[in-house]
Amino acid sequence: MDIIRELYQIEQKKQIKKATRFQLKINQYCGLIRHTKWQQWLHKTAPEINQEVQAFLKRNNSCKKNKDKMIEIHKSLTEKGKMPDLIEFLKEEFPHMLKVV
Repeated sequence: MDIIRELYQIEQKKQIKKATRFQLKINQYCGLIRHTKWQQWLHKTAPEINQEVQAFLKRNNSCKKNKDKMIEIHKSLTEKGKMPDLIEFLKEEFPHMLKVV
């Protein structure tokens, strides 16, 4: 079963690398906000947003609150013109968060 999952992930990564248009799977934002790689990327890319996220994470938040915060972060990154950077990061680290359109 694990080998099938690995093959699926490899194929998905190939498709994502070839694609030029993506849709973010926002319904999976809940878990991303707490992931170390995400936080490190955010710290490098938008330190002011990262400070806000760190304060937010000190509270015990529900999955819905985490998702809502990630949607807010998404809007902020869009306003700052950082969406291409976000897409590249997700392509490399979290390809399951992207859907090819």
